[in-house]
Amino acid sequence: MKNIILEREIKKGQANAYGGLETSTPRKRTIPLKGIYMSWSVNDCYLKEIELDGKKYNIAFQCRVHPKFVFPFISSCNKKWLVVPESKYIRPYGIVVRGLN
Repeated sequence: MKNIILEREIKKGQANAYGGLETSTPRKRTIPLKGIYMSWSVNDCYLKEIELDGKKYNIAFQCRVHPKFVFPFISSCNKKWLVVPESKYIRPYGIVVRGLN
């Protein structure tokens, strides 16, 4: 998360496990071979654990995504994901904080 804040960019991965497959929506489209994975739910998203004043928290970015560049799919373990081909279509606008203890 530090890199995202410093570089002001969410970088795409070099390999997409679901790249080349069709989306899980009625309007079938091919998922990009490389992209940025995003979650529909804070329960499934990428979280970063931090400690502040002796208390532990999970934090995650809340983002807006350009609807024309969203490729939704359901993974083999039944989780809903989105793939976005480029960071220019994503706008982080909030931080979700969840206390752990």
